[in-house]
Amino acid sequence: MISKDVTKEQELERQLLRNDELEAQNQRVEAATRQKSEFLANMSHELRTPLNGIIGLAELMHDEKVGTVSSEHKEYLHDILTSSGHLLQLINDVLDLAKVESGKLEFHPEVVEVAHLVGEVCHILRALSAQKRLRIDCEIDPRVDQIIADPSRLKQILYNFLSNALKFTRDGGHIVVRALPEGLHDLRLEVADNGIGIRSEDFEQIFVEFEQLDRSSKKKYAGTGLGLALTRRIVEAQGGHVGVESTSANGSTFFAILPRIARTDPGPEGAHVA
Repeated sequence: MISKDVTKEQELERQLLRNDELEAQNQRVEAATRQKSEFLANMSHELRTPLNGIIGLAELMHDEKVGTVSSEHKEYLHDILTSSGHLLQLINDVLDLAKVESGKLEFHPEVVEVAHLVGEVCHILRALSAQKRLRIDCEIDPRVDQIIADPSRLKQILYNFLSNALKFTRDGGHIVVRALPEGLHDLRLEVADNGIGIRSEDFEQIFVEFEQLDRSSKKKYAGTGLGLALTRRIVEAQGGHVGVESTSANGSTFFAILPRIARTDPGPEGAHVA
């Protein structure tokens, strides 16, 4: 009997020791995550400052605010602006990701006219859609034309979905943006295309940070694999979720389900509603 009690006591001590080790390990992981997020936020901020200066100067020269520019130099300046814009978008995405992980990403809800917002995003991407001769149609259900949400984050979600569709849809293809009611209280924002599609086994991977389906050094489609992952983080931070419906070679539909009326209290970890 004494031997049995001692064995139980020793097993309990070992379990307590394991629990202490796990707790210490979790604390180390949390500390490392915080340090990484702080580093990314600081790095992104420091990179944006000189990049904004480059973009500003290039715009002045491109628009001939500082003197006449030849057509050849204007073309080069346009390339500088395009490349700088892509780099700035990446830096902003990294900064937002760091904010989500550190719990500092804020949302500022207001009344949003969904049809107007969708039109603004489509207008921003008009050059790329025209270049590939893509038709973009919008279908906005009148029941969700007006919601309460953070317009900048809503644009970010839609921009990432649309950019992805434009990238993976062949020339002359068709893209549809839809805003539909989901149940009684939610909005379903989706972007459907007739592009190359995705295999079902790859669905989860495409929403993971810096993961791409084509990892070859000569990959056909450019990108960092951050846009969709950040979109998921932003949607989940608002109490929603994202998903994709697709079959290989038959197009894809990416969607986000969000509350039609944003919360006015602080959201889950990684979000704050101001």
